[in-house]
Amino acid sequence: MKNRNAYIVKDSKTYLYAEEAKFKLADEDDLNILFVVIPRVTNSRLKERMEELISPEEWDKVCWILTHSNGTDFLEMKHRKMNELTRNFKKVREYFYHFIDNVRMKRRARKYRPCKFAVSTHKNTHENLAALLQPEELVLVDSGHRVFSRISKKSGFIDYSERVMRRSRLDRILFRLSGFKVYNRKKTSLFTIYGDEIETRHRIIRNEFDRQQHKLKSKKTNDLVFWISTPIYQMASGVEIGDYIEYIRASVELKQIGPGQLVYVPHPGKQTDEEIQLISERLSCKVDQRDIPVEMKVASYEDLPRMCISPFSSALVNIYKATEGKIPQVSAWHPEFNYFKIWLDWRKSVEENSGLNIEFMEVESSVPLFHIKPGERRQGPLYETFKDWERQRQ
Repeated sequence: MKNRNAYIVKDSKTYLYAEEAKFKLADEDDLNILFVVIPRVTNSRLKERMEELISPEEWDKVCWILTHSNGTDFLEMKHRKMNELTRNFKKVREYFYHFIDNVRMKRRARKYRPCKFAVSTHKNTHENLAALLQPEELVLVDSGHRVFSRISKKSGFIDYSERVMRRSRLDRILFRLSGFKVYNRKKTSLFTIYGDEIETRHRIIRNEFDRQQHKLKSKKTNDLVFWISTPIYQMASGVEIGDYIEYIRASVELKQIGPGQLVYVPHPGKQTDEEIQLISERLSCKVDQRDIPVEMKVASYEDLPRMCISPFSSALVNIYKATEGKIPQVSAWHPEFNYFKIWLDWRKSVEENSGLNIEFMEVESSVPLFHIKPGERRQGPLYETFKDWERQRQ
């Protein structure tokens, strides 16, 4: 009987990582089963985007699971003002959805278990499905440094229970009632670029983007420069799109990028057509608006761009690995980024990684984005995240 491997994805980025894990870990005769686990209700065409992206011929079986949980209404709840009764009702309803999803996943998992390994994100519904598939090993994919915050200093493993236990009593009760499983941490590995910086008892499997390297190694470079968007004006309420555009302009001028050379790559699902058009007109640049990860966009061109620039993005690290350093990767570092711990931590993790050579370009000439007053400034970070900055402004 052939070995079965499961790959559980939630969006275009995790699909990219699943492809890399398959290329690196699967044997030639294995059966590779893709599970696409996404909410029924989203506001970003997620199902259509995934259908356009996935190549069915790459997989022995593609299973779609549309969940009731993790829909747009619940995910946006924390950004909306509502009374405590309404908030608690939505929490109870969400955990009821978790219970329903768990029942359906158990039925689906019976057909495909056991597995040699399961590749999954560290999202509750996905890791629950991975545990139900009874793999010999769970491989969690994560290219971002945020996984570090989920590693318990006490156990050395990723531990969700610590975060849940810090919440309300209602949250703790509902979490237990949902019945979601957590796979044996001693048999859980991390598939990541950031292996050098992680202090953990998990086995580290290095994501070197071998599949992308195989596709890109023979390509030459052209004169184009990709600006990989991190739409800060959407991530932090209070940052103006006009200031964001001027910050891009200042970065482009520092790198002396000529007319017609800049290609703006929007963030999938986070920017409207009107916003993208405004940025394109103001900067007189081209736009690559395809709904696929930027790493795949780079690979789809006949020639590679000569440079990629972004405020901060895991794509810089991914493309550096995929092209084996052939394309310079630049983080356009605005002075105000130094006041946010999450981005200082990301910069530190990149700079300390001996396998990376990302340039951090100080964009001192840019207009302010967050308008942090001189009297509020001090050495070191003022805020954990952009959301922390928003709360303190209110």
